[in-house]
Amino acid sequence: MPIGRELFAQRAFVRLFRLWAVSRAQGLDELAAMGELVPRLLLPAETVPAAAGFFSLVEGRLGRPLAAESCCSRRLSPDEEALLRLVLLAPEAGGTLTSTAVPHGLPSALCWTALAVRNAFGLGDGGNAGTTGPLVCPFEPASAPQANAHGF
Repeated sequence: MPIGRELFAQRAFVRLFRLWAVSRAQGLDELAAMGELVPRLLLPAETVPAAAGFFSLVEGRLGRPLAAESCCSRRLSPDEEALLRLVLLAPEAGGTLTSTAVPHGLPSALCWTALAVRNAFGLGDGGNAGTTGPLVCPFEPASAPQANAHGF
């Protein structure tokens, strides 16, 4: 369970993702919206392009829009949980040896954007976040195992 700075960083990451998702859904400039929020969260300016690039690359890889929970919800959507796992596991998943959480590794561009997001948010080393359990894609519903055509 994350505490202190890491918990704040994870919550800020989810808040920024939700803002990005709602801005896109409403046809607004998601970068401008994120750019207004980042200074209030005391995050560096590079957080905006790093996070927006990460979210866009994940969507492109999945071939579908990412689903965000409502802005005020304390729960995470399955996609939000998966995004957090990818960011926390980026160093492991990008290497030649990977973990059970992301058994097939990450494409290079996605790994680099995840690392940029980790750095911008000051997230820790990820520890063993999500490294136990069956070999499944973090974006697949638990009840619907299927081939991972998108490469996660």
